[in-house]
Amino acid sequence: MLIFIQMIIKQQVFNEFCRQIDLKIHAASQSLVEANESVLSETKGSVGDKHETGRAMAQLEVEKASKILSETKLMKSIIQLLLPEKIKMKAELGALIETDLGIFYLSTGIGKIQIENQIVFCIGMNSPIGKSMLDRKINENFIFLENVGTILKIS
Repeated sequence: MLIFIQMIIKQQVFNEFCRQIDLKIHAASQSLVEANESVLSETKGSVGDKHETGRAMAQLEVEKASKILSETKLMKSIIQLLLPEKIKMKAELGALIETDLGIFYLSTGIGKIQIENQIVFCIGMNSPIGKSMLDRKINENFIFLENVGTILKIS
């Protein structure tokens, strides 16, 4: 019964993770559209240094928005590797890890999400805490920011 409940929670975390990624993609896409519109409007502006500066700034915004969109789409590509229905026996990609320091979803670093009244931190495997937990099992310790944590549950 406990495993079943853990799997339901893990599926909820996965669903919210996917929703957050989609929101990030939408926001990055909107930023790119707005930045492109800004470049176009600067093209139609007046001639001179002010115009060139405005156009350069708008172009930088396009590049920044493009980079964010690309990174976010890369985050989305990891979704197919998470396999929320698979029970994990150690801290690995797609594991929901409950520790005495908090609850972590080993996925990609999108920050914290809330499921009911629980805060879950979505972390990447290359993050300092992700590296510290990687391949650890229940009742094993890990060190993060000079704190020793213990893995209590993995699903």
